Amino acid sequence: MSSENSLVGEYKLLELVGEGSFGKVWKARKVGKLRTVAIKLIPKRGKKEKDIRGLRQEIDILRKLRHRNIIEMIDAFETGSDFCVVTEFAQGMYARPGWRHGGISWLLYDRRRAF
Repeated sequence: MSSENSLVGEYKLLELVGEGSFGKVWKARKVGKLRTVAIKLIPKRGKKEKDIRGLRQEIDILRKLRHRNIIEMIDAFETGSDFCVVTEFAQGMYARPGWRHGGISWLLYDRRRAF
C-alpha cells in the first residue's frame, strides 16, 4: 500500500491527486530531481493474466506515442504489486468534466488547456 512520502521505484509520492476503478494517481518527484510528475499505480492483484498482458501492450504503445494532445509518458515500470506509469504532471487534469477513468486512456487530453 503506497502512502504520501513513500518511495515507488525512484519516485517519492507527494500527494494523492486522483483515484478510479483502475488505480491511483499521485503527484510525485524522482529522487534528486525537481520536476513534478504524475505516477499512476495500477494494482496487479485480482487481474487475470489476459488483463496483465493487455496492460503491458498498452504501456508499450504509449512509450512510442508523441503528439501534442497526448500527455508524455516519461517512464513505466513494474513493482511486485503494481504497474507504474509516470507522465508529465498537469495541474487539474484529473478533474476535467467527462474524464474517462480506467484503462490508460486518462493520458489523453489537450495539453494546451491544462496549463
